[in-house]
Amino acid sequence: MERSHKLAPFEGLRGIAAFIVVIWHLHLAFWITSYPDIAQHLSSLPHFLPWPLLIGIKGLSNGIFAVWLFWIMSAFVLSLQFFLRAHEGTPTRAHDYLEDAFLRRYPRLLIPVLASVAFAYVLHASHLMRNVPAAQALGEPYASGWLGSWYTFPASLSGALKSAAWQSFFAYDGSSTYNNVLWTMEKEFYGSLFLFAFLGVLGHRRSRLWLYPLIALACRELDMDWLNAFVAGIALCDLFVNRHKLSHLHRPWQQPLHRLLLSGYTTAAFWIFLILGAGMPDYRGVFHLLLGVAAIAFTLLSKGTQQFLSSAIPLFLGRISFGLYLIHIPIICSFSCWAYLAGVARMGHVGAALLSSAATCIVSIGCGYLLYIFADRPGIRISRYLSSLIMRQSEAPVRR
Repeated sequence: MERSHKLAPFEGLRGIAAFIVVIWHLHLAFWITSYPDIAQHLSSLPHFLPWPLLIGIKGLSNGIFAVWLFWIMSAFVLSLQFFLRAHEGTPTRAHDYLEDAFLRRYPRLLIPVLASVAFAYVLHASHLMRNVPAAQALGEPYASGWLGSWYTFPASLSGALKSAAWQSFFAYDGSSTYNNVLWTMEKEFYGSLFLFAFLGVLGHRRSRLWLYPLIALACRELDMDWLNAFVAGIALCDLFVNRHKLSHLHRPWQQPLHRLLLSGYTTAAFWIFLILGAGMPDYRGVFHLLLGVAAIAFTLLSKGTQQFLSSAIPLFLGRISFGLYLIHIPIICSFSCWAYLAGVARMGHVGAALLSSAATCIVSIGCGYLLYIFADRPGIRISRYLSSLIMRQSEAPVRR
């Protein structure tokens, strides 16, 4: 992959990850007991097939792993402009980018978040949230579990504004949130601030190469394993841009190895094993972190992976990924639960859950596109305008 200011394969990977999060939340909403049922149906197959098939199904719907991918990719993309400017230009240009990115980060995230919370608030205030009645109809463990835990508080405009502008970024509160996927925004925002500070202080120093593992160990000791996703993303981007510094390590066997990575068989085998790995139990984020790093590194190396992720459908999902990620929870708790309750008496649980899940995917993609058009893109433009305005004001000569 060429050094590019816009990595199309990453956008496609982000889109697929966002869609997996939707599948994961549909699983929590309507299919929480499905894995044992699937295992029972697979038991008639040859003894070596049920376990990998079940693990593969879990991997394809693992929204937690998808979030780790988001964080690693976010750190990579945010670091890319800094390392490109530091490599090709001057330290001043690189630090100008950090200042601009720092000023843009909060408004860029806030505007789409605010739009999703406003959407959820209108639904909640209009008594259109049907997740609690649906959870009660589904029985245990749904009634006391994930589906029945949201929107149990009265709708409040001031509460919605507080949830969007403050709690989502600085003090997430699951008991009063209007959109439960916003638990990741606090970590995304703090991880971004860590990234800007790290690059601003150490981005031009060679000692940073030794600090990556030391900071990773410190994060483990401080129970901040999620921050290691940002450490890994910075380190991967550093290696990607500055790989010329490793030219002395080239060996004769590297060209055959590179050709092997271009093989379609190798690409297929890697992603099959990664999906199986994502379906395995995780430990404090370590396994998900390692798998995420492997996924990003392989995407940077594999032409076949890049071609697939740069195709039309992944790129479209990537373009609307932030909107899709933000909008689908209010849709599940309103439209999806309404559709399930309307159909369960006539179609039974499986039929109603299948129909509502399929409809949710379609509606979420459509609404995600609308959020992309009316909130995500304007958020990018507004954040750029505010940043340039502040930077111009700070550079203006002081009149005496």
